[in-house]
Amino acid sequence: MTIPIIVSVLAGMAIGLRFKVLMIMPAIFVAALSTAAIMIAQGDHAWTIILATVSSAVGVQIGYLCGTFAYSVKETKVPAGKPSPTVPADAYRSQTGMGIPVQFLD
Repeated sequence: MTIPIIVSVLAGMAIGLRFKVLMIMPAIFVAALSTAAIMIAQGDHAWTIILATVSSAVGVQIGYLCGTFAYSVKETKVPAGKPSPTVPADAYRSQTGMGIPVQFLD
């Protein structure tokens, strides 16, 4: 049961680094479906299948949050010796109507 959780966390991290939040629902569905199918094929008990399916879905969400955090840290890192860029607080409010992080704008 540990391996599907680790795989789902890593998949969630990859999705968090590359895609927007709308991609998390299909990823959760695929992770839960594949985990359940594999465990049914192995002949595990029903409660074990349910627990592993829910755990893999939660693992995708946790991985997505970690991947999004890593992406935001990577994007805000400023090389040493260069002044940090100053962006006004309301830079994106005029376009979107609210303060949305740059990662989710397209």
